[in-house]
Amino acid sequence: MHNFKIKIDNRILEYYIFYSLMFLMFLLPPAISENSSYYLTSLIKIISYAMLILNFFITRKAFNYSFLLIIAYNLVLVISTIVNNGQISESIKHALVVLLVCYTLTTILKDELKREVFVFVVRDITLFFFILNIAFFFIFPKGIPSITTDPKFPNFLYMNVNSTIKYILPGMCCSSIIDMKRNKKISKFTAIFLFGIFYQAIMIYFTATAVIACMFVILWIFFIVNSKLFNSKQIYATMIAIILLMEILISFNSPIISIISRALGKDGTLSGRTVLWSNIIKLVYDKLLFGYGALSDLDLVKIIGNFYGAHNYFLDILFQRGLLGLLILILIISYPIYNYNYKNKNKVVDILMGYSLACLLISLSEPLYTKEHLIIAVFYSLIYTLDQYNIYNRKFGRKLHYLDY
Repeated sequence: MHNFKIKIDNRILEYYIFYSLMFLMFLLPPAISENSSYYLTSLIKIISYAMLILNFFITRKAFNYSFLLIIAYNLVLVISTIVNNGQISESIKHALVVLLVCYTLTTILKDELKREVFVFVVRDITLFFFILNIAFFFIFPKGIPSITTDPKFPNFLYMNVNSTIKYILPGMCCSSIIDMKRNKKISKFTAIFLFGIFYQAIMIYFTATAVIACMFVILWIFFIVNSKLFNSKQIYATMIAIILLMEILISFNSPIISIISRALGKDGTLSGRTVLWSNIIKLVYDKLLFGYGALSDLDLVKIIGNFYGAHNYFLDILFQRGLLGLLILILIISYPIYNYNYKNKNKVVDILMGYSLACLLISLSEPLYTKEHLIIAVFYSLIYTLDQYNIYNRKFGRKLHYLDY
């Protein structure tokens, strides 16, 4: 028995090191990856990509409906880019990275020990760098001097403060899953993430999107995950409807958007976002089905007015992948509505739904394309978990312990 225990501990350590090296590149703050030694960052990238590719070849292939949705979503990007003679090599690289990350999640989520180790890896790496980022708030409250050009818009480890939430959300999600397993609502580790975002908003620069997303996560954990007062599936469906309604209002430049903007302490254009939204709506009609594909930063500035597109993920996808890409995205985010059997309530599924909605709230006013390997990974974890949930329930006709982590 003693030898068996040591063997299990060794496997945990091996998985922890393996996944740390595999995902370090994706969890590394941009200020570190862009300003560190070229050889060091190149080595990290080579190791991460090599491990993702190695994992693909050494594991048993398992493609299900949820993964086919991810394939279709990225295939539309590549086809649209080829048709429009855009950044073809970049679109292929982008699609492959997202697919490799999601495939790796498939191999992790179906194995109990791998799941257990993986959530700690993502939580721990993200938390380490985020604590370091918080330290820089106190050392350089006006931004790290070497990467900040205007003190009014300070840059830290995650560069622009608006980008921080996009990098840490997967780590927060894993932290919440660990909390659930330990019968805690919000642990001190999850609280550090929340503290950092709120401190940043109050003392450094008010990031409305990040604050709204974190407030939503807190409410979701207390009133949905850890309560039986509300049906998580119905609340999820209601939130999806509200978010899509917001997108319609944005698309038609509704005056309600200006009212919301001023309520959040922003100007009537949401810091210039409504101008970008108007620009992109005018463009999508010309290539409505497949969109414009992946374009260079220079082309985006010329035709939209910003390097990062419209600062709205739904509009960016409509522009980039057309109605076809947008339809697939809606199928992905609405997957729990038609696949979750709430009678067998599962807290892991509920947590993933909550963080998926937080991603969508962020997507209303932030660009997410360059962070798809992080954000789409959250959605894929949700829909893959639901797939397994349904398969095992049909097979055994009982609640699936597999999903309880």
